[in-house]
Amino acid sequence: DNLDDAKSKYQEDLNNVIQRDEKRGHFRRHFFLSNTDERSYSKIIPNIRRYIYDISTEQENWGVEMPLKWIPLEDELIKHRKMGKNILPFQTIKEINDESHCLIADEGELKMFLKFHHDLGTVIYFDDVPDFIIINPNWFVQALRCIVSARDFISENLQLNWKDYEETGCIGIKMIQTIFQQKDPQLAHNQEHIMHLLEKYDIVVEMPNDVRQKENEKQYCVPCIVQSSAIESITNNFVGQETTSFLCFEYEFLPPVFFCHLVVYLLRTYKLSNESPSSSKKALYRGACVFDIDTTGSEKLFICKYQNTIQVQIWKWNTAIIGSTGQRIRIDIEDHLTCIQRKYKLDSLKNYKLKVKCQFSESTSLEGMVELDPLVSTESKFYCNVHGYTHSTENIRRTWAFNRGEDKISKLTDENMNFLRIQKISTELMCDILYDLLLYDNYVGLKPRNESDISDLYSKIRRQNLRIPSYGWGGQRLPNESIQTSTGDDVERIRLTRNRLQHSSQFQMSDSEYNERIQQLTRLTERFEVLLKPRESYIARLNQIRTAELGEIDLATCINVLIKGGRDGYGR
Repeated sequence: DNLDDAKSKYQEDLNNVIQRDEKRGHFRRHFFLSNTDERSYSKIIPNIRRYIYDISTEQENWGVEMPLKWIPLEDELIKHRKMGKNILPFQTIKEINDESHCLIADEGELKMFLKFHHDLGTVIYFDDVPDFIIINPNWFVQALRCIVSARDFISENLQLNWKDYEETGCIGIKMIQTIFQQKDPQLAHNQEHIMHLLEKYDIVVEMPNDVRQKENEKQYCVPCIVQSSAIESITNNFVGQETTSFLCFEYEFLPPVFFCHLVVYLLRTYKLSNESPSSSKKALYRGACVFDIDTTGSEKLFICKYQNTIQVQIWKWNTAIIGSTGQRIRIDIEDHLTCIQRKYKLDSLKNYKLKVKCQFSESTSLEGMVELDPLVSTESKFYCNVHGYTHSTENIRRTWAFNRGEDKISKLTDENMNFLRIQKISTELMCDILYDLLLYDNYVGLKPRNESDISDLYSKIRRQNLRIPSYGWGGQRLPNESIQTSTGDDVERIRLTRNRLQHSSQFQMSDSEYNERIQQLTRLTERFEVLLKPRESYIARLNQIRTAELGEIDLATCINVLIKGGRDGYGR
C-alpha cells in the first residue's frame, strides 16, 4: 500500500509541476523500477520492452518491404563498420557491391538502397555529398556532441573560448579543429565534410563574409548552444521603434530544437542585428533573436519562442511599416515551418493555430491572442483582454493578412511562379495522367476529359482498388520515395500535392519546396510514361510547363480554379 501511495504521489506531483509546461508532451506512460529489488526486473522490464515494441510498430518504416537482394550489401556495410570504418565514398560502396557479388544492378538502385537506409538511420547519405557517406552514424553523433556539448572534455585553455561561444552562438573553424582533434583525429581530418552535414541538418549555419573577414577565419552560428536570456532584456535594448501586432504560431507542443531549426533557416535569409548601437554582439539568444530586414537596419524582425508559441513582430524606426513586408515574412516563416516539419517527419508539429495579439502585448505572455482569419474577415475592432479596451484590426490586416483571390496582383514574384508551375502541372498534366490510367484499366462509364478533375478521377481509381498504396487510400503520410514507387503510391502523391495547393492562402511556394516537389513529380511522371506509353511524352509536357512564360493572367486563372475547387469540395 505504501508503494502504491508513493507512486500516486509521484505522478500527482509531476502533473502539478508540468501541467502548464510544454514538456508535458514528452510524458506518455510511467514505469516504476526498483533499484533495490531485483525481483521487480522480471515483471517490469518485459512491460517496458513490450511498450517500446508497440511504439516501434507505429513508426513510418515499420513493416516496409525491402528487396531481398539488398541484404548482402547491407551485411557487407555492417562488416566494414565492425572493422572500424566510419566513412565510405559512393564509388567504394559500388566496388564493394560489385566485388562481393551483391545483386544491386546499377547506380540508380544503389542510390535507392542508400536513401532507404538513410531514412532508417543506419547510414547518412546525401546525393550532393557522394564522397562522404557515413556508415557509422554514432561516429557522426560524436562530432555533433563536440559542437553542442564539448565543455565536459575540452582542455582548460579552451574553457574561456567555450564560454564566449555559449554567450554568442558563434564558433570559429580553428576552435572546431582543436576540439575535434582532442576528441578524435579522424573528426579533425574530416571537419569540412562534417560541418557541411551539420548545415544540412540545420544545426549550424556559416556566417556571412563580413563576419568572416572581421574574425579572419570562417565562422559558424549554432543557435542551440546559446544560453537562455530574459526576453525583457532583449527588448529593452531596442527603443523608440514603431511596432506591428504580434503574429503567433500556436502549437499543442513545441520542442526547443524546432525553434532552433527555424532560426537557422532565417539566418540564411536575414542578418542578425547588433544587440545595441554600441555593441558588436549579435542579438541572438536561446528562444529569441532580432534580425535586420533591410540593409539600413531601420527595419527589424523580432522572433521569440514562449511556451508552445512562436511570436513574430516587426520593428521600424523613422519609416512607415509596409504591409508587403509582413506578408513576405509570414510567407517565409510558414514555408520554413512546413519544410522543417516535413524534413524531420514531425507529424505532431504539422498543425498550428495562426493567431495575433496587439502590438502593446508582452512577448512573455500568451494572454490576448485571438485567431487571425475570423478577426480580419469579420471585425473592424476587437476587444483586448489584456488592456481592457478595443483595438483596430487595421494594423493586423495591413501587416499579416491575405485576401484570398481579391487583391490585385501587381507583380509576380519567384514564389508566385513556383506555385503556379506546380499548380499547372497538377491540374493539367497530372489530371491527364490519372485519366489515361483509368483508360488503361478499361474503366467503364468514364466521363469526357473536360468534365473530369483530380478529385473525381482519384475517387474512381480508389473505388477500383486495383492499385493499393503502401499506406492505404486517403492518408496524410507521403510514401517513401526510396522504395514505395508503385502506381498506387504515385496516385497518392498526386492527391497530396493537389491538397497542398488547395490549402494555400498566399499562392506562393519557396524555392526549396518547389525543387523538392518538381523532383518528386518528375520521377512519378517518368514512371507513368513507362506504364502508359502516351502518344505525347508526359516528360516533354512537364518540361514545357517548367520553362513556359507565365504571367498575371495565369496566376489569376490558377486562383479561380483553386477557389472553385474549394467550393466544389475539390480540396477534400
